[in-house]
Amino acid sequence: DLHKARGLIARDSGDTESALRHLIAGAAAARRAGEPVAQEQLANEIGVVHWRRGDLDASREAFAESVRICESAGVDFDTPTALHNVAYCDLELGRFDAADEAFGRALGIFRERGHARGEGHRDERGDRQQARAEEDKEGKGHGERSE
Repeated sequence: DLHKARGLIARDSGDTESALRHLIAGAAAARRAGEPVAQEQLANEIGVVHWRRGDLDASREAFAESVRICESAGVDFDTPTALHNVAYCDLELGRFDAADEAFGRALGIFRERGHARGEGHRDERGDRQQARAEEDKEGKGHGERSE
Protein backbone atom coordinates (compact mmCIF):
# COMPACT_ATOMS: atom_id res chain seq x y z
CA ASP A 1 0.00 0.00 0.00
CA LEU A 2 2.77 2.44 0.85
CA HIS A 3 4.71 1.52 -2.28
CA LYS A 4 1.58 2.05 -4.37
CA ALA A 5 0.85 5.40 -2.70
CA ARG A 6 4.41 6.61 -3.20
CA GLY A 7 4.38 5.34 -6.77
CA LEU A 8 1.18 7.20 -7.58
CA ILE A 9 2.52 10.40 -6.02
CA ALA A 10 5.70 10.09 -8.07
CA ARG A 11 3.71 9.33 -11.23
CA ASP A 12 1.38 12.27 -10.75
CA SER A 13 4.29 14.60 -10.09
CA GLY A 14 5.99 13.47 -13.31
CA ASP A 15 8.75 11.32 -11.80
CA THR A 16 8.04 8.17 -13.77
CA GLU A 17 11.35 6.53 -12.90
CA SER A 18 10.63 6.74 -9.18
CA ALA A 19 7.02 5.72 -9.83
CA LEU A 20 8.13 2.53 -11.55
CA ARG A 21 10.57 1.74 -8.77
CA HIS A 22 7.87 2.03 -6.09
CA LEU A 23 5.16 0.26 -8.06
CA ILE A 24 7.44 -2.63 -9.01
CA ALA A 25 8.51 -2.98 -5.36
CA GLY A 26 4.86 -2.95 -4.34
CA ALA A 27 4.00 -5.62 -6.90
CA ALA A 28 6.84 -7.83 -5.63
CA ALA A 29 5.65 -7.39 -2.04
CA ALA A 30 2.06 -8.22 -3.05
CA ARG A 31 3.28 -11.33 -4.86
CA ARG A 32 5.24 -12.47 -1.80
CA ALA A 33 2.21 -11.82 0.42
CA GLY A 34 -0.10 -13.72 -1.93
CA GLU A 35 -2.36 -10.73 -2.57
CA PRO A 36 -3.58 -11.05 -6.17
CA VAL A 37 -5.91 -8.04 -5.99
CA ALA A 38 -2.99 -5.78 -5.04
CA GLN A 39 -0.77 -7.45 -7.66
CA GLU A 40 -3.35 -6.83 -10.37
CA GLN A 41 -3.87 -3.21 -9.39
CA LEU A 42 -0.12 -2.56 -9.28
CA ALA A 43 0.38 -4.22 -12.68
CA ASN A 44 -2.25 -1.87 -14.06
CA GLU A 45 -0.57 1.18 -12.51
CA ILE A 46 2.79 0.06 -13.92
CA GLY A 47 1.11 -0.07 -17.33
CA VAL A 48 -0.14 3.48 -16.90
CA VAL A 49 3.36 4.71 -16.04
CA HIS A 50 4.87 2.98 -19.09
CA TRP A 51 2.10 4.52 -21.21
CA ARG A 52 2.99 7.98 -19.93
CA ARG A 53 6.64 7.30 -20.72
CA GLY A 54 5.67 6.38 -24.27
CA ASP A 55 6.77 2.75 -23.94
CA LEU A 56 3.67 1.10 -25.37
CA ASP A 57 5.17 -2.40 -25.54
CA ALA A 58 6.02 -2.33 -21.82
CA SER A 59 2.64 -0.77 -21.08
CA ARG A 60 0.83 -3.50 -23.00
CA GLU A 61 2.82 -6.21 -21.20
CA ALA A 62 1.94 -4.74 -17.79
CA PHE A 63 -1.75 -4.53 -18.71
CA ALA A 64 -1.63 -8.10 -20.07
CA GLU A 65 -0.06 -9.18 -16.77
CA SER A 66 -3.01 -7.58 -15.01
CA VAL A 67 -5.37 -9.69 -17.14
CA ARG A 68 -3.36 -12.86 -16.40
CA ILE A 69 -3.44 -12.19 -12.66
CA CYS A 70 -7.18 -11.55 -12.71
CA GLU A 71 -7.90 -14.71 -14.66
CA SER A 72 -5.50 -17.04 -12.84
CA ALA A 73 -6.43 -15.88 -9.34
CA GLY A 74 -10.17 -15.72 -9.97
CA VAL A 75 -10.28 -12.02 -9.11
CA ASP A 76 -11.69 -10.99 -12.43
CA PHE A 77 -13.53 -7.87 -11.31
CA ASP A 78 -10.87 -5.78 -13.11
CA THR A 79 -10.47 -8.06 -16.13
CA PRO A 80 -12.54 -5.93 -18.55
CA THR A 81 -10.71 -2.74 -17.58
CA ALA A 82 -7.34 -4.45 -18.02
CA LEU A 83 -8.47 -5.84 -21.40
CA HIS A 84 -9.59 -2.36 -22.41
CA ASN A 85 -6.10 -1.05 -21.59
CA VAL A 86 -4.45 -3.88 -23.55
CA ALA A 87 -6.69 -3.03 -26.50
CA TYR A 88 -5.70 0.64 -26.46
CA CYS A 89 -2.03 -0.32 -26.51
CA ASP A 90 -2.63 -2.73 -29.39
CA LEU A 91 -4.54 -0.03 -31.23
CA GLU A 92 -1.72 2.49 -30.84
CA LEU A 93 0.81 -0.16 -31.88
CA GLY A 94 -1.14 -0.87 -35.07
CA ARG A 95 -2.18 -4.36 -33.94
CA PHE A 96 -5.75 -3.87 -35.04
CA ASP A 97 -7.00 -7.46 -34.89
CA ALA A 98 -5.56 -7.91 -31.39
CA ALA A 99 -7.13 -4.60 -30.32
CA ASP A 100 -10.46 -5.66 -31.78
CA GLU A 101 -10.29 -8.99 -29.93
CA ALA A 102 -9.45 -7.36 -26.57
CA PHE A 103 -12.11 -4.66 -26.96
CA GLY A 104 -14.64 -7.37 -27.84
CA ARG A 105 -13.74 -9.46 -24.79
CA ALA A 106 -13.94 -6.41 -22.51
CA LEU A 107 -17.28 -5.36 -23.95
CA GLY A 108 -18.67 -8.87 -23.54
CA ILE A 109 -17.70 -8.97 -19.87
CA PHE A 110 -19.11 -5.50 -19.23
CA ARG A 111 -22.38 -6.56 -20.87
CA GLU A 112 -22.53 -9.85 -18.91
CA ARG A 113 -22.25 -7.87 -15.71
CA GLY A 114 -24.78 -5.26 -16.74
CA HIS A 115 -22.09 -2.61 -16.33
CA ALA A 116 -22.81 0.82 -17.79
CA ARG A 117 -19.66 0.58 -19.95
CA GLY A 118 -21.39 -2.23 -21.84
CA GLU A 119 -24.56 -0.26 -22.46
CA GLY A 120 -25.05 1.75 -25.61
CA HIS A 121 -22.09 0.12 -27.36
CA ARG A 122 -22.64 -1.75 -30.57
CA ASP A 123 -20.63 -4.87 -31.17
CA GLU A 124 -18.71 -3.46 -34.10
CA ARG A 125 -16.47 -6.52 -34.17
CA GLY A 126 -19.40 -8.64 -35.32
CA ASP A 127 -20.32 -6.00 -37.88
CA ARG A 128 -16.79 -6.02 -39.30
CA GLN A 129 -16.67 -9.81 -39.41
CA GLN A 130 -19.97 -9.89 -41.25
CA ALA A 131 -18.76 -7.27 -43.73
CA ARG A 132 -15.55 -9.25 -44.33
CA ALA A 133 -17.52 -12.44 -44.91
CA GLU A 134 -19.74 -10.64 -47.43
CA GLU A 135 -16.69 -9.19 -49.20
CA ASP A 136 -15.09 -12.63 -49.36
CA LYS A 137 -18.33 -14.13 -50.69
CA GLU A 138 -18.45 -11.46 -53.39
CA GLY A 139 -14.75 -11.84 -54.16
CA LYS A 140 -13.97 -8.35 -52.92
CA GLY A 141 -11.72 -9.33 -50.01
CA HIS A 142 -8.53 -7.31 -50.01
CA GLY A 143 -6.36 -9.62 -47.93
CA GLU A 144 -5.91 -6.93 -45.28
CA ARG A 145 -6.61 -9.23 -42.39
CA SER A 146 -3.92 -10.35 -40.02
CA GLU A 147 -4.92 -13.48 -38.18
